[in-house]
Amino acid sequence: MTLGEYLKNQRELMNYSTRDITKLTKISGAYISQIETGKRKPSANVLNKLAKIYMVPSTHLLELAGYIDKEPGEWDSTTTIESIKNISYGIQDIIDNLESKKECNKEREMCERCKSYIEYEIEKYTKQITN
Repeated sequence: MTLGEYLKNQRELMNYSTRDITKLTKISGAYISQIETGKRKPSANVLNKLAKIYMVPSTHLLELAGYIDKEPGEWDSTTTIESIKNISYGIQDIIDNLESKKECNKEREMCERCKSYIEYEIEKYTKQITN
């Protein structure tokens, strides 16, 4: 699977349009399309932004792009897709837990305490499923 195919697959698995990715990363939709079709090779900086959105290790995208060599036993596409599904379930659990605590007023932005909690839980959960 090429880098472009992989990125398109990840985007579609997460039900994102190229417009959604543009809003989240500030990368133009045309550039995203060119990457997905293999017409352009993205920079490491672009790959790092996409890795965050797709919740995959940036090293995996850097490997697919040919910037670094793949280590034996590292992530493959199947592992990544399964991990994304698991992470999405974990995130929903985190959100449900927050909603049950009712610490944030739904009319305003999420409080810093809740943001920190979500970041901590996502990082902890991601480490669990990737180890």
